[in-house]
Amino acid sequence: MATGFTRPASGRGVTLLLVGATVGLGNIWRFPWLVGEYGGGAFLLLYLLCLAGLGLPLMIAELVIGERAGVAAPRGLGRLAIREGHSPAWGAIGVASVAAGVVLLPVYGIVGGWSLAYIFRAAGGSFEGLDALAAARLFRALVHDGEALLGWYTLFIGAAVLVAGRDVRYGIEVAARWFVPLLAVLLGALVAVQWDSPGLPAALAFLFVPDWGAVTVEAVLAALGHAFFTLSLGAGVMIAFGAYCRGGVIVPAVATVVMDTLFAVLAGLAVLPALFNGGLSASGGAGLAFQTLPVVFGGMSGGDYLGVLFFAALSLAAWTSTCALMEPAVAWLSASPRRDRPMAAAMVGVVVWILGLVPLLTLGMPGRWQLPVAGGMGLFDALNRGVAVVVLPLVGLGVALYAGWVLSPESVRIALRRGAAAPVWRFLVRFVAPAALVVIGVEASGLRVG
Repeated sequence: MATGFTRPASGRGVTLLLVGATVGLGNIWRFPWLVGEYGGGAFLLLYLLCLAGLGLPLMIAELVIGERAGVAAPRGLGRLAIREGHSPAWGAIGVASVAAGVVLLPVYGIVGGWSLAYIFRAAGGSFEGLDALAAARLFRALVHDGEALLGWYTLFIGAAVLVAGRDVRYGIEVAARWFVPLLAVLLGALVAVQWDSPGLPAALAFLFVPDWGAVTVEAVLAALGHAFFTLSLGAGVMIAFGAYCRGGVIVPAVATVVMDTLFAVLAGLAVLPALFNGGLSASGGAGLAFQTLPVVFGGMSGGDYLGVLFFAALSLAAWTSTCALMEPAVAWLSASPRRDRPMAAAMVGVVVWILGLVPLLTLGMPGRWQLPVAGGMGLFDALNRGVAVVVLPLVGLGVALYAGWVLSPESVRIALRRGAAAPVWRFLVRFVAPAALVVIGVEASGLRVG
């Protein structure tokens, strides 16, 4: 049994935890611009293949480790290795995963703070009559306002700490039980209000009719990377939640991947019609949410309401993922008899808040405190890119190697509960997932001096 909290109320509660952890910024912020950048339906099919070959097998690997260890990542992986007669040094993977998650949390907090701020900007009519230059100025005004940024960031992290500090059954599970359906309703409302618009048929055709001419090496790499990042892999989340899986991990893993994909498609159907109605390209890049969509909403009838719905959905998705991303560190710290969960969550929150201060407050400074790597990227971009495309894939590679080559067949059999699935999973996690993770790390890092 996982130390530091009680087990979720049901198997469905475990699945809700996993869905709440995976449905986040990747679905609502990242997927729409990726599918727009890399060919619509062709990218969607590539992404589904990458989920089957990389995302799902690696997610099952992390859940298997958590299920067999019974405790959070840092303690669990080392204990499991010792119990099966292997070196305790394998526990370093668990430590690295939790550390990576903590370092990544400020990115979620900063983007979540932006999303909260934009809810009020949309409600206050700030999007009305915006053109591209005005939208860029609106975003720059927020980024240069250090006091406002700090306030939104603190509010967002504080709200996540309040949930993470409660027992998992009454904290994260309750949040997921209420807010995952609410997120679906918000996205569904965005689709519904555009149902009769000419942009919806165009969006359906774009998403579900593949343009194979748009398939490039870059598209394949983007699909691989998104299949890994969208499932919150490499950050200890699935290992922590795997400790609650006592009826096998296959069903909750498959259900989570299906739900995560449905949310991504729903987000695409919420965003793309608005872009097509405004005559804008779907390949808006990472600035799609905060610079392109405000222009679209500002030129639509009822666009203020659509803006509020979209940024509320984005804030909610970022918040549920942030709560889940805190869980491995909170579970680890609260295992000590000297610390309860509220104290552990407060400690994690303070560390995360402090880690985010420098990249947050230097966003609007001249030169953005550019670093002498990666073409002089700013501290915020370096934090995001360094953890997401270097550290997390390295942790994922360690998990794949341990689960595929070191973990005993008996542990795999007990955790999977389905003998027929084990050989396929073992092949994928031994050979396909490590190769894909090496490709992601090498091609996506872009960290070179100069």
